Amino acid sequence: MVDYFSGVPDEVCLQVFVYIPLKQLHCFIPLVCKRWQRLARDESLWHSISLSELNISPDLLEKILSYHRAVKVLNMDHSEYEEKDFVRIWPLCEHLVKVSLAFCNMTQNALFVLLSACPKLRWLNLEGCQNINHIPLPTVRDQSHYLIEHLNLSHCSNFNDLGCVTIGCIFSTKLRHLNIDGAMYITDIGLGMIVDRCLADRLEFLAFDGAEITNLGIKKLQRFASLQHLQVSFCNKLTDEALDYISTLVSLKELYFKKGEHFSNLGLHHLFSCLINLKSISLLECWGTDDKCLEIISASCPQLERFAVTWAYKVTNAGVEFIAKRCRFIQALNFTGSYQITEQPLLSLLETKSNLRLLNLTQCHLVCDEMLHKFKDSIPNITIINFYNEII
Repeated sequence: MVDYFSGVPDEVCLQVFVYIPLKQLHCFIPLVCKRWQRLARDESLWHSISLSELNISPDLLEKILSYHRAVKVLNMDHSEYEEKDFVRIWPLCEHLVKVSLAFCNMTQNALFVLLSACPKLRWLNLEGCQNINHIPLPTVRDQSHYLIEHLNLSHCSNFNDLGCVTIGCIFSTKLRHLNIDGAMYITDIGLGMIVDRCLADRLEFLAFDGAEITNLGIKKLQRFASLQHLQVSFCNKLTDEALDYISTLVSLKELYFKKGEHFSNLGLHHLFSCLINLKSISLLECWGTDDKCLEIISASCPQLERFAVTWAYKVTNAGVEFIAKRCRFIQALNFTGSYQITEQPLLSLLETKSNLRLLNLTQCHLVCDEMLHKFKDSIPNITIINFYNEII
């Protein structure tokens, strides 16, 4: 039998092996010959493991990690492993830098073992892990191990103020990215603990659920002069006073509000006249949004790339015209539920928007599909969503 690989350099073989599923790479490729056994164990092939692409049992994963101790990235999203499985696996991952555990059965004990066994960990995703309500406190000896810079705890519905206290105590000097959106029981006390402890010039991304947050909690955010992304969902208890505090965060590049029911048009006008570096704005169900607000945004934020305003009953064609004509770098527009918008401002988009890649007009009943088909023919590579939330 001809060995077509005999004259192929190792470097080229490794490039081929990259495309082989990890289960086959570990179990079967080493059985072909001694050379393939050596190549299959090359560390360059085992820097990243994703269980979302494979059906690997805990026992097999333990064997793989025992052979390949240089794994730096591990994706275990939606895995059905139990606490005992995680506790066995983490001591084999001392070089782990990034781990994603979204919607897993992680427990407080398994999390403690992970943080203690992986001193190089910088990026941790625990989205939807319902058993997590706080970050386990380390011993004094282990304090230096907690070097997390990116922490995602979104939709950990049991995460509470105690969890915020432990975040403030443990990750205060390193944290750059924190997402606790969907954690509904966080109050001003918990948010204040994070704000007071984290370095003001380090945190760049902050997302949280505002259901129990008041203007007093937002006031403390003024410390974060370097904050670039702010996302607040369910702003039901916030008023224009909160907008005044946020208007001082002049480094913001991305701003997201959902259900800002008590934000007035005047409060929004003042906010966007101050924040001139924004590249992404989302105003979801913020009923104070009007044409004047869009005019101010278009004048103050000429570098705007993504803009969403949903269920804004006061927005008309005039407001959309301002965005279409002035924001020449716009890539994504979402006007869901803006029922007064017609086809007229889309003509302005056709003239200037070669960069536009997404146009969402769900529940905009005055814009017909025929016009949207013509629009799509004029701008290549664009995704257009019609009244029925269907892609044209």
